[in-house]
Amino acid sequence: MVSANDDSAIAAYLEHLGVRVPPGRGWRKVQCPFHKDSVASASMSDVAFNCHGCGVSGDAIKLIRDQEGLDYRGAIDFIKEVLDRNVEPSNDEDRKSTRLNSSHT
Repeated sequence: MVSANDDSAIAAYLEHLGVRVPPGRGWRKVQCPFHKDSVASASMSDVAFNCHGCGVSGDAIKLIRDQEGLDYRGAIDFIKEVLDRNVEPSNDEDRKSTRLNSSHT
């Protein structure tokens, strides 16, 4: 099982968006899929993404939430269903999401 915020989730999401992700660990240069990028203006690490051109940044959950318009639970489901990764939500985020959802009903 992988964490929702590990490299495989970020790499899988970027590849889903058409980015060629170089092999390896640590910070790597990649093209940003969130703006027209003819050079590799973004960096990705084992747990984070940062574009030095347009400013988009975050871990896998944040990127998916922001770019796909999903809440925390929706981002977890996206990772499981679309990216075919077996992830479990963190207890803190799951409780926070449950609290938010129950307060809006």
